[in-house]
Amino acid sequence: MLEVLDRFRSNEAAETALNRVEGLIGVDILEEESAAVVPGNWLSKQRLARALLSPTARFVDVTEADVLAELNGRERIQKALHLELALGDELAEQELGPDARLDDATIRMTGPLGRVITQAVSREIHDDDAMFAGLSYVTRFDRNERCWAVFDDRVQVTFDEDEILDDHNIDHVQALDGVARTYRLDLPSDWRLSGG
Repeated sequence: MLEVLDRFRSNEAAETALNRVEGLIGVDILEEESAAVVPGNWLSKQRLARALLSPTARFVDVTEADVLAELNGRERIQKALHLELALGDELAEQELGPDARLDDATIRMTGPLGRVITQAVSREIHDDDAMFAGLSYVTRFDRNERCWAVFDDRVQVTFDEDEILDDHNIDHVQALDGVARTYRLDLPSDWRLSGG
């Protein structure tokens, strides 16, 4: 939920820029979706499911220092770090410089350059060895939450029966409430824990 709800967080710079937009008569750009509010109709459409993989599926943990050090020496990764894989002026302001390395900081970067780097890492691992089912990483939102990116062209993924995110399920409400408190999001009243 940390990754999914990140889109609803308030962004002061974006709101300021949107408030400066002029010339749109009768249109309120911020009216559609208020900042830091999770819409009830969006919540009612969300579903949960558990992905099931073979117990023998092997994942590369891209948070491990030795993995990052090994990948750092690869040509594709060096090209990404030095913008040789990147196109567009928007990356220039994020340039890492001549001594850029693949390490914990660069693998967790956000923005266009971060995406170029993580895509290069994913492609390098995918192309390097067909025995890997995907990547394992720690979400940038919480070092205690692990995520997996699955190479679905080489491993069979099945899902158990999905369920609707339910405001009557205390586990769902508690998980949502915890993220909402962390991100300072406003939830519909039926999704708040009492006293929240």
